[in-house]
Parts: sequence; structure tokens; C-alpha cells
Amino acid sequence: MKKLIFCALGLISLNLSALEQSAYTTIKAMQVYPDYGGGDFTLRLETPAAKCKGYWIGKNSPAYDVTVSLLLAAYHAGTKVSVFGHDEDTARWAGTTTHFCKIYTVASEKGR
Repeated sequence: MKKLIFCALGLISLNLSALEQSAYTTIKAMQVYPDYGGGDFTLRLETPAAKCKGYWIGKNSPAYDVTVSLLLAAYHAGTKVSVFGHDEDTARWAGTTTHFCKIYTVASEKGR
């Protein structure tokens, strides 16, 4: 049983190590591609992360609508967000030469 728990913890830490969190900052730019990727949505932050120079989410993501809604609201309100992105090369967006990371989650805090 202990081996199973340690194995599970190891897998969780491996998965989390492939994420890069941005600082809390405002959204600099957003763009949607109606035909590329079937509706890919990208964004760049005022203060980019070390590896993730931008972020993307595909239209086929189950949380596409709610994620884009949150990002649009934050952009128009000037609210700061922190984005966690999958920074591994396999999650890189093919539509740019810079490293755009696939969005894992977006955090927003009132008053930041």
C-alpha cells in the first residue's frame, strides 16, 4: 500500500513540474483564430513568464467557454490574472514561433 501511495505522489509531482505559473499581471493581448485549430484562442500577458511567452486554449477543450469568458472579463476590467501553462514542448501551440503554453488553469483575485 505504501508503494502505491509513493508512486501516486511521484506521478503527481511529475505532472506539476510540467507547469509554469505566471506572475499576477494584466492581459496585454488576446486573439482568436476562427479557422486555425477550429477556433484556438491565445493571449499574452504584460509580464510574461520565463518559458511561456503566451498561452492558448483549443476550442475542443471542455472548459473553453468558461476560460475565455473569465479572460475576457479580466481583460476588460483590468484585473490581474495568473496563468498556469503546460510548458513542455508537446503542449506548445503550433501557430507561433515563440513558446505559447497550453492553459492548465487561470487564477484571478479581487484586489490584486
